[in-house]
Amino acid sequence: MEFLLIVIITCISSALWLKYLDHLDYYKKDKRTTRIVYIGLVAGILSIIPTFIFYEINWRLFGWLVNGPFLDNFLIVGFSEETAKYFMLIGMVFLFRSIKEPQDGILQGAAVGAGFAFFENIKYGLTYGPVNTIIRSVLTTPGHMMYTALAGYFLAAAVYSNLEVRDDRSAWIAVFAFIPTAFIHALYNASFDWAFMFNTGYNTLRGLGILINLVTLIITVQVFRSLIEHSPYFVYPYSRSKQAIRSILRGLKLNPSSFVLNRRLGLYYMAAGRYPEALRRIRYCRSRKPNKRNTWDALEGIALMGIGKNDEGLQLVTRARENFAKGERFRIEHFLQRTIRDAGLKLRMRNILNPRVFKHNHYFDRRLKYGPRDYWKSDSRILKERLQEYSELLREKRQMESR
Repeated sequence: MEFLLIVIITCISSALWLKYLDHLDYYKKDKRTTRIVYIGLVAGILSIIPTFIFYEINWRLFGWLVNGPFLDNFLIVGFSEETAKYFMLIGMVFLFRSIKEPQDGILQGAAVGAGFAFFENIKYGLTYGPVNTIIRSVLTTPGHMMYTALAGYFLAAAVYSNLEVRDDRSAWIAVFAFIPTAFIHALYNASFDWAFMFNTGYNTLRGLGILINLVTLIITVQVFRSLIEHSPYFVYPYSRSKQAIRSILRGLKLNPSSFVLNRRLGLYYMAAGRYPEALRRIRYCRSRKPNKRNTWDALEGIALMGIGKNDEGLQLVTRARENFAKGERFRIEHFLQRTIRDAGLKLRMRNILNPRVFKHNHYFDRRLKYGPRDYWKSDSRILKERLQEYSELLREKRQMESR
């Protein structure tokens, strides 16, 4: 009965931690990594097998150096456990090609750490009881997750650094990424031994362990937050379109079929005035999700007018305008005003999409009157010229009547 209770507590705590990691991975559907944290959990559980192998190897290599709790936990325990978890993380990443943005290394490393803690919690729970399992689920499981998450950060950094040019430095840093995490792990484990050695009591022991994990948590959170701004999914304002284009192009090297990145790249190309590239991305997105026909018509029409195909582009935008609902039309108009960089093209879109302007000034009439480049004149100017035309017609009619 006690064994069943320990397993249930461990399963519930692991499920909650994985649910939280899954929540942090906002674009997992677009990256096609929906179940990667659960695969990481399995990889972490399987890392127990190489851990025992590394225990034996490290003891034979470094056992003669061990003369205290810290060196024992650093050279034997920390090296063995963190190396095994890190190797399983590397294998998972390269097998599933699961790193699509920088913070993926942290999330997937944390999932592997949760898997390792799953086994340890059951093991120590059988020795010390269910209460120990609850304490370890709250205190030790996050520690294992954070240690492997930091190693995963170095792995993801190496993957991203080698996308465009070969970066041997980042690769070597990634190879030995388990060393700093083994050091933190050893420091946490040794704190328990020191508390008993110096007879400082359980409260000191608990406080020192919590402090070490708290500092590690702060470091991990800060690293994760800093990586968000370097993610290809980071939403840049359209005024920073050049920076956004560079970031998205790097992300597409790891995830070329991403619908979100291709759509955003098309919009940033439009904001940068690079209409041929924007047209290619928009047509690619249309082929992937053709159901939003009106939106694609409007965007493709703008791109066509941007490259000089005015008649073809106008036909698409006009068709989109007629099919948009009232609220939808004004939303797309507002969105395009923020997206389009060229001032002349902005006015043309406004005049086409705004029904009040379009009702009184049809495109072909204005094109014949003002020429191919000046048919987007303002409402007040057009109204004034129309009134002048009507007054001239009225004057001619009166002159004919007087004769």
